[in-house]
Amino acid sequence: MKKVLLVVLILSFFMVPALFAQTRDLGAFNLVLNDGFEHGNSYGNQISARNLMNGRQIAAGQSYTIKATFTVSRNLEDELMFVLLDPSEAAGWWRELSPYWTTNDANMGLLRTGQTYTVEFTLVTTAAATSAAANRNVLNVFTEGAGTRGRAGSGVQGPVTIRFSAFTITQNN
Repeated sequence: MKKVLLVVLILSFFMVPALFAQTRDLGAFNLVLNDGFEHGNSYGNQISARNLMNGRQIAAGQSYTIKATFTVSRNLEDELMFVLLDPSEAAGWWRELSPYWTTNDANMGLLRTGQTYTVEFTLVTTAAATSAAANRNVLNVFTEGAGTRGRAGSGVQGPVTIRFSAFTITQNN
C-alpha cells in the first residue's frame, strides 16, 4: 500500500502540472529597445529571463498567451512587434519560433507616450529552440523607425523604454 501511494504521489508531482496551463508572472520591469540599425531598421531587445520559459525549451506546436500592461517613453514611429525567437549561433543567430504579433493586429495605431496600453495575444510556435537555455528561448520586442540601415546609432529618435507594470506569459499546452 505504501509503495502504491508513493508511486501515485510521485506521478502526481510530475504529471499534474502538465495538465494545467503554466503561468509565469514577470511583474513590473523596464525594457529598453536599443538602436539596432547596424543590422536593420529597428529598435529592439529581448526578454530572456529564466522565468520567461521557466527553464523549459520552446518546442513546435506550443501555445503561449501573453498579457501585458505598459507605457512607452516616446511616441513610436511604427507598430510594436513581438516574436518568440532563438537568437543563438546554433540557430543561425535568428530563428523565429512563432509568427509575429503586432499592435496593428489589435488595431491600436501608433503608440504614444502618456498612455497606458494593455494587450493580450497568443503565439503558437512553429519551430523549436536549440536548447532550454534562457538566452535561446526569448521574446523579441521591437519597433521600426527612421535611421540608416547598416549604421549603428543612426536611429533618428533614439532608444525607447517600455515600462511594463504587469507581464504574464502562460503556456497553454
